[in-house]
Amino acid sequence: MTSTSNRTTALNEICFYITYSLLIITRLLSYLTDGYFSGYSTMSLLSLAIFIVLNLLIRKNVLCKANLSFLVDIFIWIFWASISSILSSASQYIPGNILTYVVFIMNIILCTRLLAFYKSDEMFFRITTVIVGSFLLWRYIADFDGLTFIKNFSQLFVGGANFERYRNAYGLYHPNATGNLCLCLILLSIYQYLFVANKKYKIYRLYVCACVIVALIMLFSSGSRASLTSLMLFVVLFLLFGIWNRSGVIWRVLQILLLVSSIVIVIYSIGISNILNETNRLYNFTHNLPALTVKHRWIMGVGLVESGFFASHNEVFNTIYVDNFYLYVLMTTGVVGLIWFFLTLAIFIKSLLKALKKSSRSYTYVCALIVVLLYGAFFETNLLYPQFISSLIYWVLLMYSVNVYAEHLNEKAVKAYLRN
Repeated sequence: MTSTSNRTTALNEICFYITYSLLIITRLLSYLTDGYFSGYSTMSLLSLAIFIVLNLLIRKNVLCKANLSFLVDIFIWIFWASISSILSSASQYIPGNILTYVVFIMNIILCTRLLAFYKSDEMFFRITTVIVGSFLLWRYIADFDGLTFIKNFSQLFVGGANFERYRNAYGLYHPNATGNLCLCLILLSIYQYLFVANKKYKIYRLYVCACVIVALIMLFSSGSRASLTSLMLFVVLFLLFGIWNRSGVIWRVLQILLLVSSIVIVIYSIGISNILNETNRLYNFTHNLPALTVKHRWIMGVGLVESGFFASHNEVFNTIYVDNFYLYVLMTTGVVGLIWFFLTLAIFIKSLLKALKKSSRSYTYVCALIVVLLYGAFFETNLLYPQFISSLIYWVLLMYSVNVYAEHLNEKAVKAYLRN
């Protein structure tokens, strides 16, 4: 019986990874300018169905309280979004996006539950890295431009909405999407280097190194300032938090002063006017927020439409594309939805950090990653959004982390109780 059960579990695990791989591949193909018929929507629903079946075969409860609480709170937010769609001028466009969100959230939580049960996170992150890395390598070869970005490097942080800087999307629908994928691959590779045992897989390590080098070149060539500054911020914070945990009071004060000074110098050298006035980030707010006043929707929002809807159907609300996740939540679910989402996020982050050991590298990595994700959300709607495959990957990583360490804490508590 045990042998049969093990074989069944192994087959289910293989089924999970095949399904997950197809989900990632179809999502990546949909990023291409001619990839609108990649089959991602169908694959997303099929993946959900398969994940549900595989999860039903798991009898034991393997999700920690923090993840279950997050799931409930997010669905309350989606329920509020459904209510807010009532009497919305875009009500016919909302149900489809709400369904997309539900499928997206369920795929994240079901993936996390399967990973927690199979305890095979190493395989999960290797598969993800190989798929995303291979996709970027293919796009770099297909749209090869060498090291052209070096010639235009001085223009990287100069020029705003007119896109005067050199930008190569490598066949994707937007250069920022390319930059976002490159950032995801690099952060994922750092995670594996720190926490996943890859010493036995020399060929794999060499391949990942090659993909990361290509990703760095593509990141600079994309001209995605949000992704570039996110990567720089991650490196600085990772080093800072690592030193912080081993420093006394005086050194911590010096670190804070050094960080603040660095930020001031960077802002001064780039120019705050260039950051705000010459890009559309500030215009995002000044042009879009009046729609909430005109429609009297500050409390409930205009409804959970896609972020691109504000530009593609601007005649409905007289808006432009929303390039800020917090603004997107405010526009779609109102002040109530924004407050609830922030509370949900804060509770989850608190539970995650509480589960991690403060002096560990995992704590340092997760802290830096959280700050980077929150920072990146000021420039893209990628914090928790179905369009971004990086969003799914990050959230599976975070939810799996809190699950693993919460389980470890429970085991320690049980052992301590038994000893007493």
